[in-house]
Amino acid sequence: MESFYDILNVPKDASKEDIRKAYLTRVNYNHPDKFSDPNLKKTKEEITMELREAYEVLSDNERRARYDRYLLERESKMNNSNDMTDEQDYQKENENLKKSPVPSNLGLVRKLTIGLVSIILAVFISIFIIKNFFAIIGIILIVSLIIGIFS
Repeated sequence: MESFYDILNVPKDASKEDIRKAYLTRVNYNHPDKFSDPNLKKTKEEITMELREAYEVLSDNERRARYDRYLLERESKMNNSNDMTDEQDYQKENENLKKSPVPSNLGLVRKLTIGLVSIILAVFISIFIIKNFFAIIGIILIVSLIIGIFS
């Protein structure tokens, strides 16, 4: 099984810039739009997807470190046993590499923050600047916009 380093044809100690250059070179060479044959085009699409996956992992420091640990573990398993069919372990680790370290509820946090800032801004405007009927209308409009964001 090829490692991501093999797919991009870079050494394991390659810099981010070297990885980026190798990725761009290989993607440009294998770009599916350069080929008219449907079978070859499909093959090149698969290669491009592999290249993209390898680049995404190796260009992110945290994901690359996890991938390197995985390679070391896989290598030691292969050395300790003759059973080289660790495809399930690889797939499981590959799924873990795809997971983002950013919490999945980040969108909700962002919306709540925007809503809170909007309310504070509306209150500030109404209390310190306008102090009249239009301030109340402004607050109502901003609150209705916030409700629209959350729905």
